[in-house]
Amino acid sequence: MNNGDLATTNRVLATIRAAQLSGDRRAIPDEIFEEVGKIVVQPCVEVIVVDGGKYCLQRRSKDDGGDFGEGRLHIPGGFLKPVNGAGSVACDARWMAHTECGFQDLQYIAGPVAIYRWPMETHKYANPISLAYVFEPCGIKQQKEGLAWFDIGVLPDRQEVIDGHGGEVHLAILRVFFDSYKKNFQCPCVDLDMNQV
Repeated sequence: MNNGDLATTNRVLATIRAAQLSGDRRAIPDEIFEEVGKIVVQPCVEVIVVDGGKYCLQRRSKDDGGDFGEGRLHIPGGFLKPVNGAGSVACDARWMAHTECGFQDLQYIAGPVAIYRWPMETHKYANPISLAYVFEPCGIKQQKEGLAWFDIGVLPDRQEVIDGHGGEVHLAILRVFFDSYKKNFQCPCVDLDMNQV
């Protein structure tokens, strides 16, 4: 990279950062976010929502199915961006569950219950580190379409879960969640890197 390219890159990044600091939620275009995600590790929150002995998964929409499979189930969540939350991963997780699932308010239960650092070759456009949190809806339990509820301890059929390595990661996170739930969340966070996903 020559000095001119470096100066241009720095100006673009400074403009994006200034917009983020002013509260612009769309300050970083997805194309740039994805390119940066290919070269740096990005935190990603996985939000397990529980209610009355059940947990929910979300179906990927037609627009969001991509490489994971349209209509396939996944744990709600996504990449953390500086403007998503109010200063903590738990706040970001609450915001994700509200945005993706429609829950108006959520109460923190536990987390992170599991973490997983994805190897570079297992994700097409990022280097995520997944952090799994558990929340419970409170107040009005309004929710979006596309949620599927399961009894805690029961995994969905593998063919219903998102394709590829992502599906294996989500199922591993759910297994850790089931174990943590049985122990009333009185156990340490599990690093899935140590347990071969």
